[in-house]
Amino acid sequence: MVRADFNGDRLVDEAWLLPSNTSGWALFAFMASTSGSYRVVRLEQDRKTQPQGFGIALVPLGNHKTACGKGYWDCKKGEPEVLNLDLPAIEFFRFESASSIFWWNRKSGSFTRTWVSD
Repeated sequence: MVRADFNGDRLVDEAWLLPSNTSGWALFAFMASTSGSYRVVRLEQDRKTQPQGFGIALVPLGNHKTACGKGYWDCKKGEPEVLNLDLPAIEFFRFESASSIFWWNRKSGSFTRTWVSD
């Protein structure tokens, strides 16, 4: 679990990587509100793979090279070489494998996923 103000509303949000009761897992963001309740956003889900091979971490503000910026592949239109975060974000990764960042996109009012390794 990681905690931070992911969307810039000055309220502390949470992200949880939760196992399902059968097999699989899901990554959720719990977006805080002034009423004390949370808006739940499912960011990723896998119903077949066990959760023990995955993790999450808090990504600090600042510049972070993306997978295409590191040369893993050519950047597609709109895909940045460097992700400049002005809010904390959620890193989602498979141990010793791929990693991506879920960050709050102020223009769309939702999370955007950007790959940082393959």
